[in-house]
Amino acid sequence: MNLTKQICHKAAHFDAVAFDVFDTLIKRDVAVPTGLFRLMGDDFYAARIRAEREARAAQSREVTLAEIYARPCLARYDAAAECAAELAACAANKPVLDAVQTLKKQGKKLYYISDMYLPQTQIDAMLRRCGYPCFDGGFVSCTYGVQKRSGRLFKRFLQETGLTAKQLLFIGDSWRADVAGAALAGITAWHLPTPPAPA
Repeated sequence: MNLTKQICHKAAHFDAVAFDVFDTLIKRDVAVPTGLFRLMGDDFYAARIRAEREARAAQSREVTLAEIYARPCLARYDAAAECAAELAACAANKPVLDAVQTLKKQGKKLYYISDMYLPQTQIDAMLRRCGYPCFDGGFVSCTYGVQKRSGRLFKRFLQETGLTAKQLLFIGDSWRADVAGAALAGITAWHLPTPPAPA
């Protein structure tokens, strides 16, 4: 059974399906997420890594892109350039896109839930660029100040949507944030298989 059919089969008994975003719904054309920063220049790469580390050290919750760019070491850089680079580097995870389109036609409620510093408007733009149909809602950790891995973002999702944990299937690529995090909120999660690395 191919991945698209696996997802649809797993989703059959649920009213709603939510997906992780990065490395699940979409992929970036870089080997590791920070590779995008390196493409923007070595000076930017060093400053961007430092700024995020400092921003996270200064907060007890999830940070926003604006808070990262407020660090002095990024004073001469513009967050819009990073957002443009993210948009240019993203591509749909094709089997997942096909599954989302099928589930949409079946009338399933569809959502995304992401641990991310990028604003929701940016993630929405990336999903549109990749050809995804409109989701019924999106939940981003930097909006709510809580993450998936703690289970708290999943609990917030249930509160805001009015769904029960039993109605929802969550699909993501991370055992820690996606599968274990969802379990903390009583939500069934399915770990997206990782394709084998090229030989």
